[in-house]
This record gives sequence, structure tokens and C-alpha cells, in this order.
Amino acid sequence: MRVRFVLCALLLAGCDRVVGFRWVDPDIEVGDDGPDPISGDPQLALGFYVEQLLEPLAEGDGLPVVYGLQGGTWTMPAVRTTGIANIATVSCDVVTEGGEQVGVVETRQIFVRATDGWFEVQAFPIPIVHEAPNQAASIEDLYGVKATLSCTVSDDQDHEASQTRGVILVEG
Repeated sequence: MRVRFVLCALLLAGCDRVVGFRWVDPDIEVGDDGPDPISGDPQLALGFYVEQLLEPLAEGDGLPVVYGLQGGTWTMPAVRTTGIANIATVSCDVVTEGGEQVGVVETRQIFVRATDGWFEVQAFPIPIVHEAPNQAASIEDLYGVKATLSCTVSDDQDHEASQTRGVILVEG
């Protein structure tokens, strides 16, 4: 053990430079020209990124529900807009065909511009839980259940778009 330490010390003493890795966040420039310009009719599109490709959410598709790294169960669709400011309020809910609201969220969100010109959030988190008083119960019984996902995005200039899809809750 002592020999290894001495060898390492000699090797390091002979090096004039130590190579290491240090992550530095790139500089982000924020312009003073205000929010991005809004053009066109307000539209909202929902989907999921699969291996870096966007797959639009169609009627009857599966709505994947995953276990969060820090707990909880979530569905995380991509939310994409055009004709709406890049800072907007997003409201989404998931209601089973039996009428139980198993997902609901409303939040202010900053969207980023995608390469195709749309604004997007690639993974918008919607918690999936049973209604009170059963919110602590397992959601295993929800897999395979038909539901409706409804989302609305609105900005401060009263531009608004909505989309509703009939889905099937699936384990993601």
C-alpha cells in the first residue's frame, strides 16, 4: 500500500498539468426585446417524445404513467403551442370514464422554442392519483382504464388553445 502511494506521488510530481473534468454551464443571453412575437392562430398539440422524436397523442392512444424519481406517479406529455406567448398558464386534467379526476394541474410555464418554430415543454408533469380520500391508494387499478386528457394553454394577451384526447391509462 505504501509503495502505491509513493508511486502515485512520484507520478503526480512529474506531471505539469492535472487533467480533470469540470462542468461549466454555458452563458445564457437574455434579450431586452421582451417576449417572443406571437403570430398565427392559437394552437395546442399534445404528444410524447420517444427516442427524441415527437409522436402526437391521438385519440385512443395509451397515456403512460411513470413512477417519479422522488416519488409519486406522473404522466408527462409534451405540450406544444403556436400563436400563444412563451410564458403562459397551462391547465390539464385527467378524468376516467367513470368520472374520477385522477390528474389535475395548473401552473405558469415558460415554453422554449423548438426547431420547427412551436413553443414547447417536452415533458409537462401531471400527477396521477386517486381522488380524496383515496389519494394514498395504489393506482394499479387504473391501468387499462379509459380516460380523457384535457389541456388548455392561455397567455396574458387572452390567446388560448385547448385540446382533449380520449386515452387509455397505461404503465409507462
